[in-house]
Amino acid sequence: MGMQTIKLKSVCRGKGKGRILKSPKPISFLGDIDPSTGMVSDPDNPCHGVSVKGKVLVFPHGRGSTVGSYVLYRMKVEDTAPIALVSITSEPIVVVGAIMARIPYLEGLDRDTFLKIPQNAYAIVNANEGWMKYEEVCGNVADVDDSGMC
Repeated sequence: MGMQTIKLKSVCRGKGKGRILKSPKPISFLGDIDPSTGMVSDPDNPCHGVSVKGKVLVFPHGRGSTVGSYVLYRMKVEDTAPIALVSITSEPIVVVGAIMARIPYLEGLDRDTFLKIPQNAYAIVNANEGWMKYEEVCGNVADVDDSGMC
């Protein structure tokens, strides 16, 4: 299949790469994720018990309390934050948190593309230029170079 490229809107500049953790449900950084561990704590989320730490978090949109911005910042300080965020739509609370924590953030996925992105694929996010590349890969992320190839 090869590397797939998606043009998106940059919300918070930066670059990141890693495995994708795709949540089918909207995320509240206050209550849905344990900031001390980075684990998804919402028992109704299929990603429950999985860590967002160092992952490219792909999700429909954020939701929740204004405190969520500070929780995302705290996660960055405690090294439990995602490496990048990619969503269908952005939501002000997550945008502020991403800016405070300097986490690259892209938005504008269409629903069909969102559904096609495979869980645990390798992704390269460039929020400076407004794109994400991803590819389903086997093996360990350490075996993948910047091009996404093993």
